[in-house]
Amino acid sequence: MSLDSSNSIWQASWQQQSGAKPEDILYTRFTKKAFRNFKRFIDRNDKLILEAGCGTGRLCCLLGESFSNSMIVGIDITQESLDIANKLKQYLGVDNVEFKKGDIFKLDYPDEYFDVVFNNGVIEHFPLGQKNNYNNALAEMLRVLKPGGKIIIDVPNWYCFAHTFYKWLLKITGKQYSFGYEKSFKRSELITLFKARGLEKIQLRAYDFAHGVFRLQGNHFLIRLLADILYLIENPIFEDLFGFMLLIKAEKPLNKQ
Repeated sequence: MSLDSSNSIWQASWQQQSGAKPEDILYTRFTKKAFRNFKRFIDRNDKLILEAGCGTGRLCCLLGESFSNSMIVGIDITQESLDIANKLKQYLGVDNVEFKKGDIFKLDYPDEYFDVVFNNGVIEHFPLGQKNNYNNALAEMLRVLKPGGKIIIDVPNWYCFAHTFYKWLLKITGKQYSFGYEKSFKRSELITLFKARGLEKIQLRAYDFAHGVFRLQGNHFLIRLLADILYLIENPIFEDLFGFMLLIKAEKPLNKQ
């Protein structure tokens, strides 16, 4: 799938969300879990933070609210998503958050600029077979990251079997997945990808198995009910193995003299 096709899919998605209430974007169960998992790797010493591919900007705004002495920058390639992001910023009244139009493959910032660079569910949409791929996205994110700085990304977990099976079923029946191309990663793949870039202090964790079931729902109340039950009975060990999202955090090595 071409980059233009991917952008069109996301433009349509953001247009559908444009009329949503801010609280219905900021405080979903999935957003709360994602925010909690990203936040645990960020601290008060991280003064300049970039989300490369911010979508609705919900994580940027929540980080801005929690880290009032930090500057949070979110870039995205679609104006539709940035319109939503600025609405959320206004809703929360966070003046330490800034949104700009930008391309993850050509970030408009100098080398070694940010203390933290992150994104949530972005790089999996860029297959290795095309010019703009997830390896190149990672390289560009690292270019603007300071030595000693942290890179944090999450992607769909291959071991969230409900979601992996769902995408496989769509493929063999010739149906289109609603978000176009999407790669689910194994832990070993992410570790190899990060080690190949010389990254250090690598940590991984998965979260939110129930969201993988929730994605199946269509409008079927039984699937929705099952997801609701799974949210109530989640187990930390089970989540870390089979969670819908697989998060990896690492640090860029300090420059050696």
